[in-house]
Amino acid sequence: MIQLDIMIRKARLKDVPQIEKVVSYYAQQGQLLPRTKKEIEKTISFFWVINENKTVLGCTALVPYSQDLAEIRSLAVQEQYKKQGKGRELVEKIQNEAKKRKIKTIFVFTYMPVFFEKLGFKRVDSRKLPEKYWRDCHKCPKYSSCDEVALIWQSF
Repeated sequence: MIQLDIMIRKARLKDVPQIEKVVSYYAQQGQLLPRTKKEIEKTISFFWVINENKTVLGCTALVPYSQDLAEIRSLAVQEQYKKQGKGRELVEKIQNEAKKRKIKTIFVFTYMPVFFEKLGFKRVDSRKLPEKYWRDCHKCPKYSSCDEVALIWQSF
């Protein structure tokens, strides 16, 4: 019997090609914003992966905006591992990390609001997150026709 070593851990530079592959898969379908290899390398310290025997099954990033505010980005699970709770496990890990770091609010812009609502996120008007606009939205190719839903989760 083969023992599988499944764990959620901080991403490492050697994970970048696998992170890029899973994120690119969903970006090509228009479900995530694309992230280049260079962007992932530059922000690797924000990424977490769910890993099985050295294979990245999924990833997400917790990107800080301030001491009290951070964003979940690039939540992606390989297609063959969807519907197995791996995305939920990643988000719960991020929520626990936010609590440890005393980050009061996490937000996400997503096409899957129901998934996040099941994890305690609440829908908000995206205009309530001006930090997102000033950092990212004004550079986004979907800026004038954004169809993502903004949600927040508060740790306390």
